[in-house]
Amino acid sequence: MAELLALPDLYHELAHFVLFRRRTEFEVPLLGLIHKYFTDTIRKGKQQGLPKASLEIIRDNHALWTGSWHVEFACDMVATFWCGPAYGLANLRLSATRGDPYQDGTTHPADDARRAGIECILKLAGEAMAAGEIDSLWRDLKRLSPSAQPGGYTKRYSTRLLEKMAECVYEACTKAGFQRFADQQRQKDAFVCRTVSDAWKSFQHDAGAFPTFESSAIEKLKKQLLPV
Repeated sequence: MAELLALPDLYHELAHFVLFRRRTEFEVPLLGLIHKYFTDTIRKGKQQGLPKASLEIIRDNHALWTGSWHVEFACDMVATFWCGPAYGLANLRLSATRGDPYQDGTTHPADDARRAGIECILKLAGEAMAAGEIDSLWRDLKRLSPSAQPGGYTKRYSTRLLEKMAECVYEACTKAGFQRFADQQRQKDAFVCRTVSDAWKSFQHDAGAFPTFESSAIEKLKKQLLPV
């Protein structure tokens, strides 16, 4: 079953609507950051005498980031702003089913890089302890994986660029009037957010007893959201 554990993924999909409808506030500033980062990187590379092949790799990475990667990173970050640590845990769970955490494609960045982006938002939101716990689980997952970090990976996924993106997304969420996870937890009617968070706490505390918790939590959520 475990529908509640996967529910944070819905926040990511909802974030796509946010980026589409509020492109000026979210996507445009992000693209500006990315363009500046790669323009500066290419300029410095030329000054340092990097070979043309290396400069071409930087340009290819630039194209991937401005193509669709920035959107996926941003949607993860908005979802984390809303959902808190539960989104990071759901992302870890999903990644564990997909295999190579370093594999990427033209539409989606590597799961390990997405983990880093989620961690940036958690830290900005005051959830540094939770970010550290999730990072520890990720390290365990990567130790079990036969995959190794490919060459050029850290340059392809700049930590500094992800940090800047997280700051931009966090500011845009705040200006848009969105409530971060911690603030929602203090509201009596934040049923979904609280249930999702409690679900992950329950699963981590006692996975064997989780099905019972989930059945009860879903019934309670239905009554709260769909009153007769």
